[in-house]
Amino acid sequence: MCGGSGDGTRTPDTRASSCSTSSTKCHDTTDLIVASATTGHPKECKSISNCKNKKSDDSECAECEDGFFLATNKQSCSACSNAGDATCESNTKALTCKAGYIKEGDACNQVTNCETTSQTACTKCNSGYYIKDKKCTKCPDNSTECSASGPSKCATGFRLDSTTTPATCKACTDANAATCSATDAITCKDTYFLLDKKCVSITGNCATTSSTKREKLNDVDYVNCTKCDSGYYLDPVKSTCNALKSNCKLGNATSCTECMNEMDGTTIKTTYELNASNTCVVTKRGECKEFDETNKLCKLCAWDKMYFATKVTFTSSISAQTCTLLTLEQIKAAGGSSGYLSAFYAISALFIMIFLR
Repeated sequence: MCGGSGDGTRTPDTRASSCSTSSTKCHDTTDLIVASATTGHPKECKSISNCKNKKSDDSECAECEDGFFLATNKQSCSACSNAGDATCESNTKALTCKAGYIKEGDACNQVTNCETTSQTACTKCNSGYYIKDKKCTKCPDNSTECSASGPSKCATGFRLDSTTTPATCKACTDANAATCSATDAITCKDTYFLLDKKCVSITGNCATTSSTKREKLNDVDYVNCTKCDSGYYLDPVKSTCNALKSNCKLGNATSCTECMNEMDGTTIKTTYELNASNTCVVTKRGECKEFDETNKLCKLCAWDKMYFATKVTFTSSISAQTCTLLTLEQIKAAGGSSGYLSAFYAISALFIMIFLR
């Protein structure tokens, strides 16, 4: 095809498939032959957006892409205005609907609380809803599954009472039961286990358990604990929680893997760290006024109380000095220890200085 210029000469029309004073066939599959604004050329090829199929003579769009409808002149495609329209005939008439919408008359209307839909109805509702009049209606209180005739499954902590019409979901007598009968607990909520048909709080420093009942091992009651509270370790045989070594946060019966500091509210009162034998030892106390972080030792203890620096093994090569409060017996026996005696004399001298002031 050819295009014309204002002076009557012909220049190539890049959108046409052959040269002529009027386009009869377009090269691009998205082009249509439309009226031309160019003098001497009554028709030209023009790209039409969102046209899915066109007539063989390129004169009209035969079908628009999904979500678009064909204009009256069949030479343009406009977007469907309704968000639920998959295909439409016009802005006011839907042909097919998207998922989550159903066709009602000429419109696609959204269906709430619906998991799957057909073109004309909800086919499956979300948990806690049932199908009524092609849409989803909320189940009665405290039920998770139901029909028009009433509940068929109740929420955690409730039981199905079929003695009423329609059936109802009633709260378990045991507030800690997950499922129950009219009189007894059947399964328990988290942190509780079943004992004599009642839900009992997990004790023995057990955080979570896999048990639904109390069992016996060597005539000792225990629960199948799966996780222990901080400061306790899980016995692999009995599934019970036993206390870790002093100031140990994580570990087992023989060694510690992480230490637990002594706290005063949110303030660290005493710091503990692992030594070479996987035992938690003091590396810094609040009574220490000058602490050497590099060598892990106290250089100066508090002056306001009777403290004495002692050494505790920290690693195979480093010793940690900590401040230990002297007992009355240690002060009395100070003559037998040059260290205690020095501390005693120093503190006594301090008291005298304060008194003379």
